[in-house]
Amino acid sequence: MGLLDLNSKESISLKHGTRCPLYDNKIYWGYPFQTYLFFEISQVSYFTPLLEAKLILYKIPNCCERNADLQEKAYQISPLLDFFSIYNDWYESPKVDDNYRVEYTNQPCVSYSEIDITNIVMSWTNGTIENKGLLLTGSPYVEYLIYASNHYEIKGMRPMLRLTYEGASPSFSKADCTVEVR
Repeated sequence: MGLLDLNSKESISLKHGTRCPLYDNKIYWGYPFQTYLFFEISQVSYFTPLLEAKLILYKIPNCCERNADLQEKAYQISPLLDFFSIYNDWYESPKVDDNYRVEYTNQPCVSYSEIDITNIVMSWTNGTIENKGLLLTGSPYVEYLIYASNHYEIKGMRPMLRLTYEGASPSFSKADCTVEVR
């Protein structure tokens, strides 16, 4: 079994109705936010059988968290069918594929969230849908969660996609080369 950890290339939260992105070291999951995550899936992923894909997000304490008992399946992750823009609130929201939506129940006492998104990543690698990123949303009756973004100062807490492959880890080969600069 092989593992490949991919850091997010982009993570942005938009607060509904404000028309201003929250482009800082945090992302917000839940109402009234829409959060975009993008992971560049390695080309190796397209040639090696994928067993599992887990999205790993590290929590930042939310002093306002108050609805812990109402969080059953209150958070959703969907693959985007349209490209994401920080100006989504000015235009129509991007479309998502609800057939691959994953529901998540928060575990308030755990310092991170680990969500199985294998079906989404497999749909990207087998060409069913194009990888345009993930959209994280939440139900209006629960408090939003706060996580480290890809701009967070501690690199090990940034959003990560952990891919588990069948067989050995994807190997990269080394080739000798000569570079001539003119």
